[in-house]
Amino acid sequence: MPDVLLWLHILVVSSLLFSSFVSYTRCIADTLIFVLSSLKRTSTWPMTITRTSNLPSKTIPARRSL
Repeated sequence: MPDVLLWLHILVVSSLLFSSFVSYTRCIADTLIFVLSSLKRTSTWPMTITRTSNLPSKTIPARRSL
């Protein structure tokens, strides 16, 4: 009898882990699709790199003034 309860517990835990894993992979897939679509919208790769590299230089002096 305890063996059956153990197997039931293992099945429930594995199903919960599997469902959480599926939702996690789905979330990763959604973020990847979003990033790829946003990259397609921008013209080229160097433009996105220069945009992101320019952001910190603008925010750091504002923090220093505070």
